[in-house]
Amino acid sequence: MDDLVARHAHEVELYERLGFPDWFTELNIEAQCLTYGPPECEVTVKGSRVLCRSHGLTMEESGAFEWDGVHRPTNFREYRAHVQSLAPMISPRSPLGRALRDFRPTDWRDRSGDWLRLVDWWALSHVTRDKHLEPLLRSALPQVSALLHGGRLTPLRLAAELVAPGFARDTLVAAGHWPPSRLGVTTTRLEAAFPAGYPDRYRVYCRATGEHLGPLYKVRPRLGRDLQEEELFAEEDRRTSWRLGATGYVLTGDGKLWRREKHGWRCFGPAMDALLVRPPKAERRRLG
Repeated sequence: MDDLVARHAHEVELYERLGFPDWFTELNIEAQCLTYGPPECEVTVKGSRVLCRSHGLTMEESGAFEWDGVHRPTNFREYRAHVQSLAPMISPRSPLGRALRDFRPTDWRDRSGDWLRLVDWWALSHVTRDKHLEPLLRSALPQVSALLHGGRLTPLRLAAELVAPGFARDTLVAAGHWPPSRLGVTTTRLEAAFPAGYPDRYRVYCRATGEHLGPLYKVRPRLGRDLQEEELFAEEDRRTSWRLGATGYVLTGDGKLWRREKHGWRCFGPAMDALLVRPPKAERRRLG
């Protein structure tokens, strides 16, 4: 990668070697940090040029390199349009070009980070539906979901929009990776379904199991940028649930509390009834 930095190479060369980034973080409309593998493999791109390897580029350092006017994408939908514009520039002789040429359904058995980055580029670069797209996605969605423990599936889900409305959601629910819900998640629905009006220090319990899920501030669903991006999906394509911290419990768009167990999903009913919020034990003792 050092040679790309030294030449301020076009970002296409970065993708040709490494594929789609594991993550991207915007600095501003001009510059962006792309992460490949561990945090030490972070690279900054300004406009369309590879600028440096850095954990954090200052605006002064960024300003030392002339911006070529290319705005950096800020979410996956913008990045999909960006990938689609760059895909024709990928050399067929490059590592990415050769991997895309040899792409087969058996590739899903791979478990490497390189493979996941290849899958993301393959999914985001699709512009139209072809005969191979549906069977590959039907195989990839549950397998990548299992590998990432339900984590980032956005590129595959964007490609699934080309197949049919609700295709990704129906596939993941049928495979048992998402719990069923008649509604997808939104900020408004999650806020309405989760107990409110309690101090952050209060503890949350599951009524049915008696399990202590943790302090309220750790259990409350996170309503940040990831959820805002989720809301860009149409209703039929949106996630059916949102995690409650690291508890193993999820809150569905229709307001129910679920937990994935050994033989499938278990529903505890409406979250407002299924969750118990109480003061910490020391506080309860003082109150008698």
